[in-house]
Amino acid sequence: MKKTDFKLLFQLIQHEKSISNNSGFSIVGRMILSFIKYDTAFINYFAYEFENKEFKEIKTYANSWFMYKFQRNMNNAKMIKFFKTKSLFYEKFKDFICHKYTILSKDAVPFNIWIEKNSPEYLICKTNKGQSGDKIIKVKVSVSETGEYLLDGVKLESFHKKLLRKNLTLIEEVIEPHPVLKSIHPDSLNTLRIVTQVVNPYQVDVIAATMKAGINHSVVDNSGKGGVDCSIDINNGKLIGPLSAFDPRKKISLGDNHPTTNMPIVGITIPHWKEAINTVKKAALVIPSVKSVGWDVAITKDGAFLLEGNHNWSSLIQKALGKGIKDILNSYRFPSQGKLKNQVQ
Repeated sequence: MKKTDFKLLFQLIQHEKSISNNSGFSIVGRMILSFIKYDTAFINYFAYEFENKEFKEIKTYANSWFMYKFQRNMNNAKMIKFFKTKSLFYEKFKDFICHKYTILSKDAVPFNIWIEKNSPEYLICKTNKGQSGDKIIKVKVSVSETGEYLLDGVKLESFHKKLLRKNLTLIEEVIEPHPVLKSIHPDSLNTLRIVTQVVNPYQVDVIAATMKAGINHSVVDNSGKGGVDCSIDINNGKLIGPLSAFDPRKKISLGDNHPTTNMPIVGITIPHWKEAINTVKKAALVIPSVKSVGWDVAITKDGAFLLEGNHNWSSLIQKALGKGIKDILNSYRFPSQGKLKNQVQ
């Protein structure tokens, strides 16, 4: 209730009224019933398009409260610090990272030295503890006539202070995506989300995978921040349609093509797919006590590399999959009740 965006909720209710013959009272009533019976968060009720689903199907979805209990049960609370703070993650998983980065200090001099050493044309600035594409900005680097570095036309020292005020202390070079992924939407990295589950020290299962892409020239590809998702066939790395968006109001513009570039997506095979799977499986065993992780993977011409790991990966991956995964997750939570399943698809 505390996290509900009631302004957005009201807009979603109005949207549902406009495309159906249902009254506002009946829509809200069914939403509340789903909350009471299955702990469905109000916003997620519309994000999953539960208004078009029978309760027996809604029951199969892992809701927010279920995910909280599942991830708390699966992941060692003392070790999730390596996933909550990006600088700790980069150090712990340095063998799987390809891009250069720096953490800002109060002094601008080390930042100036880092730029001089790496000569980036653009920078990605983000919070050290941010998730879901929060507060990410892309900055152009140039040099003034007097030889000073300029960030978006502002002197480095002044821009450095601005970044500190906004808590954008993690600075990264821009990663060049593989040409196949770049063609989908050139302005964003278009990363993969691959969810793994550690079963034992010798077995890591891949539960699900999606590709995330930005739209409307945004650098952010997270669907919760306006991007789109597309499910991936785990067996062969092919993209499966249709595209999905967190906001159901965007459904009318989605299909098998990217809504901004009109690039046909369904059927594309993710480059370096086997390498991506091997990478996340190896990474999952670095901290095996954090058993359930959603990995964000960048695909470049040189291979597959980690961007971050999410110990609290979002259940909204089910939107792209088009099905609930509660039974799959319960098979890991209560393995004695049935045979473990390797994947959703």
